[in-house]
Amino acid sequence: MALSTFVSATDKIYRIELSGDSGDVVADVSIGEGFISNLPGDYRYFLISQDNEVLDTFTFGLEEGFDYHTHSPTNDPEVVITDHHSMAIESNLVSAAYFRDGALIRLSAPDGATLAEIDVLRFANVCGDNICQDQENYGSCSEDCPAGTADGYCVELQDNVCDPDCDSSVDADCFIEKVEMSSQEGRDDRNNLITYAIILVSVAVIAAVGLLIYKHARRDSYVY
Repeated sequence: MALSTFVSATDKIYRIELSGDSGDVVADVSIGEGFISNLPGDYRYFLISQDNEVLDTFTFGLEEGFDYHTHSPTNDPEVVITDHHSMAIESNLVSAAYFRDGALIRLSAPDGATLAEIDVLRFANVCGDNICQDQENYGSCSEDCPAGTADGYCVELQDNVCDPDCDSSVDADCFIEKVEMSSQEGRDDRNNLITYAIILVSVAVIAAVGLLIYKHARRDSYVY
């Protein structure tokens, strides 16, 4: 059983506060500077990356107190086994080292059942991996989310790129692109009209020539 891992007080850590609400576990996560100090015990902590890689894991303990439930799936998707446990006082604090690419914290009970899963992607800092992650945008990481990326952030730069998150009244490039598209559509319409006109004239000419040939053939038949 691991007691605590000490890190410098200047290092970032996850602080996970666990509390009970009608038998369910409520987890509130924050990050800050501090050191890791957890009770010994048989509960297990996992930090998982977006690539489903386990970045950190250790065992910890919780003080006795309120009851909680864990829900375990079975082979039948409509059947879930609910187990009753006794754990924790009104709240318990678990601390863990911060990882810049952490995405999910999973806490497991001693019997292996999942106690809580907490999305911590909002705390991740993966700027520079050339992927515009869900929590990133041009404002927070222009390296991964350049102008023109659909990231929910309007970039009002006149850089010949229409940002899909901007209205044409905000991004001049979108207005220019809209005008150019309208002009192109107008040219396409004119070209289509010209094409139809040529086809109609061609059909008319062919019909006229055919009629002349027909009349000429009938006249020749009368001569004989």
